[in-house]
Amino acid sequence: MAKRKAPAPTRRTTRKTGSGKSTRGGAGRGQGRKPVLTYMEMILLGGACEDLWLRLIKRKALTEYRDQPHVRDIRQERAPIRDAPRASEGKGILAYARRVAARRQERARIPQAVIDDISEGIDDILDHARRAAGQATPKFKRSVNIPLKRPKGERDRIRRVVVRWARCAHRIVVSPRRVADCWEQYRKDFPTDVDFHTK
Repeated sequence: MAKRKAPAPTRRTTRKTGSGKSTRGGAGRGQGRKPVLTYMEMILLGGACEDLWLRLIKRKALTEYRDQPHVRDIRQERAPIRDAPRASEGKGILAYARRVAARRQERARIPQAVIDDISEGIDDILDHARRAAGQATPKFKRSVNIPLKRPKGERDRIRRVVVRWARCAHRIVVSPRRVADCWEQYRKDFPTDVDFHTK
């Protein structure tokens, strides 16, 4: 009986790619560092940052607008209408509708002469403010566009608030740096009309 020959040993080689790297080993499926957050969690945290940022911008703009002397005078001039009795407070759409209807009824009871007097007083205040500002327009418009300005030095505070909110509300533990990355991802995927981040 003839002995069976053992197969000749083969040399194990790896195929090289064009860049000189081996195709064996390295990054494959399921390898590498796992992502800390899912895409939806990143968008959740980034959206929270953006919402706080826009709220802060609007609140600061309204505060600066209401602190102007002529705006304070207008609010004082409108006090008889603003302080009209209101319906009892409540929650929900029906309570809101009742408050609006009651406010309209109360304002309808205010004599027209009082409303005309208040309107003339507001016109005088706006005319005086126009002269003080040196504007050549005939009168101030009753509706105004409030310019929005980028709040300086508030990014770190917003990140810290979102870190605390994520931990308490969603049990997501992240660092402020990770929240900043989420914010950038959100801004890249959902750009806003008003962009104060890069100015």
